[in-house]
Amino acid sequence: MPKSRSRKVSPALPVVVPGAYQSVRLWQFLLVLAGVWVLAAGIGLGLFQWWHSALDKTWTEFATFGFVAVSTLAALLVSLADQRRPLLPGLAIALMSAPFAAGLGALALYGSYAFGWITP
Repeated sequence: MPKSRSRKVSPALPVVVPGAYQSVRLWQFLLVLAGVWVLAAGIGLGLFQWWHSALDKTWTEFATFGFVAVSTLAALLVSLADQRRPLLPGLAIALMSAPFAAGLGALALYGSYAFGWITP
């Protein structure tokens, strides 16, 4: 039986590529999130105004469902993109939370109606 030799194996050293960030910076993420949320809040304001003034609510609810479906699909498609670009997953998170921001925009308009700041 041959003798077994024990070799000391050194672990692989990590390779750092200069100039390539592995994660997005916080200010970049907040800037992307704020941009998407401002657009989504405007869409929410418009959808709620349309719903509030419409006699037939069918198309307004269909448009709201379409907005939620399109923003979710866009978030899923953006999250499948190149993972070496760290800003894209942040954009996917912002797109996934866009219906929440649209709800906040609609809530602001509803509150304005409820408190009498704006007359319908």
